[in-house]
Amino acid sequence: MRGRYRLLRCLGEGAHGVSYLARHEDLRHPCVVKLLPHRSGDGGVVTVNRLREEARSGFEVQDPNVVRVLDCDVAAGVWYFVMEYVDGVDLGHVLGLRLHVGWRQAVRVGVDAAQGLTAIHGVGLVHRDIKPANLLLGSDNSVRVADLGVAALATGCQESAGGAAAPPAGTLPYAPPEAFRPNARLHPTADLYSLGATLFHLITGRPPHATASVFQRLVDLQCRPVTWPVDAPGDVPAALVQVVLRLLAIEPEDRIPTAAAVLDQLRPFVDSPVAARPPIQRDELSPRGIGVLPLRNETSVIDDDWLGYAVADSLCKGLAALPDAYVADLDVLAGLVNRLEAVEGLGPRERLLEAGRRVGAATLITGRFRRDAGRVRVVLESLRGPGPRDTAAVEIEGPLGELPALEQALLERLTDRLGLGRPTSAERPRTGTLAAREKFVLGRQAYLRGDYEEAIALAKDAIRLDLESAESLALMGICLARLGRYDEAEACHRRHEALARERADERGQIEALANLGVMYYFRGDYAAAEQHYRRAVRLAEQRDLATETAQVCNNLGFVLYRRGRLEEAEKAFLRAIETHRAYGGLTSLVGPYNGMGNVLAEAGRFQEARDYYQRALALATETGDRTSVGTTHVHLGRCAAQEGRFADAKHELTMALNALEETRFWNGLARAYEVVTDLHLQMGDCAEALRSVDKRIDVARQHANVRMEAAAWQQKAAVLRAAGRPREAEACAARACSAGGGEGGDQGERP
Repeated sequence: MRGRYRLLRCLGEGAHGVSYLARHEDLRHPCVVKLLPHRSGDGGVVTVNRLREEARSGFEVQDPNVVRVLDCDVAAGVWYFVMEYVDGVDLGHVLGLRLHVGWRQAVRVGVDAAQGLTAIHGVGLVHRDIKPANLLLGSDNSVRVADLGVAALATGCQESAGGAAAPPAGTLPYAPPEAFRPNARLHPTADLYSLGATLFHLITGRPPHATASVFQRLVDLQCRPVTWPVDAPGDVPAALVQVVLRLLAIEPEDRIPTAAAVLDQLRPFVDSPVAARPPIQRDELSPRGIGVLPLRNETSVIDDDWLGYAVADSLCKGLAALPDAYVADLDVLAGLVNRLEAVEGLGPRERLLEAGRRVGAATLITGRFRRDAGRVRVVLESLRGPGPRDTAAVEIEGPLGELPALEQALLERLTDRLGLGRPTSAERPRTGTLAAREKFVLGRQAYLRGDYEEAIALAKDAIRLDLESAESLALMGICLARLGRYDEAEACHRRHEALARERADERGQIEALANLGVMYYFRGDYAAAEQHYRRAVRLAEQRDLATETAQVCNNLGFVLYRRGRLEEAEKAFLRAIETHRAYGGLTSLVGPYNGMGNVLAEAGRFQEARDYYQRALALATETGDRTSVGTTHVHLGRCAAQEGRFADAKHELTMALNALEETRFWNGLARAYEVVTDLHLQMGDCAEALRSVDKRIDVARQHANVRMEAAAWQQKAAVLRAAGRPREAEACAARACSAGGGEGGDQGERP
């Protein structure tokens, strides 16, 4: 299936699909694949994207009492889930065998399930289908909540199929009363009712309202409170009976309010103490920066859409030149706004403010433009947090051929209106033709899609139209470095740096030096990368450019980590973290959090490393950045392998490969195969290690990255030595030398 999973045998079939025992082909790791009986084409694009994002929210839940969601997507038009395989049995099967479950065992089930629900509800999710069949009793005697996200996806697919109201989520004997009410929206207390119904069944031997008539059941569910049966086992403590009955209250507000409170109620009935888990650490910061969104085109001429991006990009650069200014990344912010369209209950303004919060932008600049013949009119508006604190519009109109001057005037009016003062930049005004600007914007958008060849072609067109287009030179260099064409990339960045020096453009010099640092990092020349990053940091500090300083410090940290200078790397990452946190830039913390995790893992401080990785993962998941999600799972997998937690390492690497294979970040995919190879080698499975390292070699060859290929050949030599094949190992080592001189190359980070 999709070249990833081999379906081995059917495990079961139900209303929400067919489950198969499967094996991940790269990791030789068991998992469960569930095919849902719904087609992805049943709804529109917005509906499908909303369902996918809701189902994928299960990736955020990392708890030992929840079966982990490893993958969710569409194959041949059919939705599928991939979940962690649990060696054990579901409690529905236990009840089907009419096995006796004592109240003490039922309480243990309730404690584990409540622990899992605490984690699920903690990330804003509702399970919607808690029942005995979705509680798995593992061979380790712990209970895990299964099928997270499946009920939501199945219900949503059915809703979109016919345009009518969706059928109630859940399974009738365990579904809460509110699930059968018109226009019901289920809250966490719905899961708590279902947990109470499950405990009732485990202790008494039958579910609540166990009548033969479905109609009578539905009536009783809404009107008749659950009572404890007179023939129930007589040894059940009266206080426990009250806990279960309170969970089964008809009205949600009458139930125990949270899963954590359920835990507190059940703990006294457990023989051995149940340790309270620390709450999931989530970053909540107050934004202080500025964000700009692409301007909306007021006409139907889509060929003019590039102008909205171009003006927004120009405003971002101008605002970032202000001392101590923190400007959110334009592309990340725009992507977040699009992603939040799938979130129910958020109006247009709330969606913008929520996106701004995540990127650290307290002030958001939005606007619109209209191009008529040779003139352009631009109107800007700003949003400033909750309440009526939006500023009045800023408007400008003039000849399109004078766009650079119009942008400068627009920037000055905007900064005056926001109380930021006038820009004092000594940079030379933007020159060049409109055609060159258009080619650059289209090239930038191709780069964001991962189409590097198209981006290079468009950047070349822009440079032909404007020989001094520094931004196009930078774009072309970045794309060439991603493709492993380092000599060409270096030539672009050197030319960019020379142009910036000629113009006395210090911000341009910082950008060029930082890009050279990235190029050398990808190339494996860490000494040269460090040299360029340090020069960039000095220039950024001299101009008090907060955004650039934080970004370059993050990059420098990865270089110092690669050079084995862990204390210096930690200082660089902490400086980047402090700056981003000071301005509330949540999304910008993903890189330095991963960097800190790497430093701590290298020092053997695995618990602290996992904490940083988990925080990075939560932020990357929140923004929908699948590349960062994938690379963070690689780090978590490597950390687990270093600790000898091989099953956990395989789970993390499964999720890493699933995420990275969706993206075009082949560098990260190569890094994942490197870690998978090391894992197989650590476990003594040389045959699988050889399969993985060959995939790493193939990726390097496909992208002509000779240094990465050399490092992969060195790794293959190590695998062959471990397999007792020294002659083949020596041949691989020789190929490594001829390919690119040994270790180095892009290690899958994104500095």
